[in-house]
Amino acid sequence: MRDAPPFADPAPEAMLQQPMPNDQSAVLANLCGWQVSLERFLWQGQPETVPRVTERGRLGQGSIGEVYEVKIRSFHSELTMARKSIAISRRKRIALRELDMIREEIVNMRNLSHAHVVQVLGCYQEGEGTRDHFFHVLMFPVGDRDLGTFLEDRYDAAEGSPHKTWLRSWFSCLASALAYMHSRKIHHEDIKPKNIIHRGERVMFTDFSSSRKFESGQETSTANPARASRLFAAPEALPTEDGTILRHGSKTDIFSLGLVFVEMLTVLCGRAIDDLHDGIHTAFPGFDDNWERRQYYRVVAYFSPWFASTSGSLTYDMVIQPMLVEDRKDRASADAVLALLSQQLPICRCTGVTAFPYHPSCT
Repeated sequence: MRDAPPFADPAPEAMLQQPMPNDQSAVLANLCGWQVSLERFLWQGQPETVPRVTERGRLGQGSIGEVYEVKIRSFHSELTMARKSIAISRRKRIALRELDMIREEIVNMRNLSHAHVVQVLGCYQEGEGTRDHFFHVLMFPVGDRDLGTFLEDRYDAAEGSPHKTWLRSWFSCLASALAYMHSRKIHHEDIKPKNIIHRGERVMFTDFSSSRKFESGQETSTANPARASRLFAAPEALPTEDGTILRHGSKTDIFSLGLVFVEMLTVLCGRAIDDLHDGIHTAFPGFDDNWERRQYYRVVAYFSPWFASTSGSLTYDMVIQPMLVEDRKDRASADAVLALLSQQLPICRCTGVTAFPYHPSCT
């Protein structure tokens, strides 16, 4: 598989030398040429200039919609953005529900400003009232690849290589971002490698289409069941055998991140994800045969022996295993995971709220 192209977006030196205002997404939008000095979040109406798709084109498929790399044609700095394009139903009732869901995602993302969370810059619609009605969400920065692809590409990287160094630091970066989300009363609700991107050495959560805001004092979302992807879902995030759907909580995010950590640690130990799945299939026949049974939570007992003879054994036992406890009340919090990681791996040194996305490495 080809390597992603090197960074093409220059960081304006003046911006790097000055503190950023609180609303950094507005500054980033201006740098990208998006609705300069105009309303950035267009719930109705047309933008002054429609971003065009670059030669790189389609970046991938989100939980809802497709993601493209775009830029403003006439803007001098040539900074690129990611655009998620969601097709809206022609049926009015369904369309209203879809638009409400998109609005909730955007509101949640606007509440987050962290070095390891993508920034939302704006939104607009095209083709309202037609069969080609699309809602577009603009985000920054554009990733090189998602974490799942990175793990597939880099499992055999030599110890001490930059990619292994990045991966080793990403555990605490992701835990730091999740702790920040939870402090802002946001549940991600669909944590998996495909919803995590990297740009060089910097890793970021993306795709908040399943995210939920919860009220102060509550530990579970107040409405709507979780929509987590099955492989990385916590047991309570999926319907029970009698069809009961449980509510999502912050500890449900913890379980999913723990499963992501299992794959990251596998690669850090020099093994491939396919090897992990082959081993699970041998120990638990049928794991990969039926998508309804292809759920990591069913085979958590396999992970400890999987890491037992590797350099990752202590990290699994001390950090990841407390994230994968079946009863969510007994799982570690994101803050506790950060504390545990500080004893095992390089700790993320970012202060949380980021000043500019091209800051030096937080590791």
